[in-house]
Amino acid sequence: MEMQEDWCTWRDCESSDLLSAENRTISKILTQWETIKGLTGGAIIANQKMAGYTIAERLTDDTLVIHFEKGNPDYKGIYQAINQMFLERSGNTFEFVNREQDLDIQGLRKAKLSYHPVNFIKKYKITLNRS
Repeated sequence: MEMQEDWCTWRDCESSDLLSAENRTISKILTQWETIKGLTGGAIIANQKMAGYTIAERLTDDTLVIHFEKGNPDYKGIYQAINQMFLERSGNTFEFVNREQDLDIQGLRKAKLSYHPVNFIKKYKITLNRS
């Protein structure tokens, strides 16, 4: 929880509805970890503090979905490191890794494209007008 709280301070979660909602979700997952079946994850510890973490679960027999990855910006390459180390140590050989959506965040999109995705799922945005 401390790492997530720090991450939200670094990213100013309170100024973004999206990040605030994500933070609430992650907090709920972390506090209820034992009761949520199928979750897995990993962390990198540096200098006795968590420097990065990931939360994932098996989607299908050949696909792992990464729900969240967070890293301390003081550690250059922490996101690449947690991604690589977690997948190497996952104990399973997954053909595919679903890294979820990039939320139209350019830096996140660029990072995800660097993994050379094999496919994209077309998404739509629907706006309901209530009259």
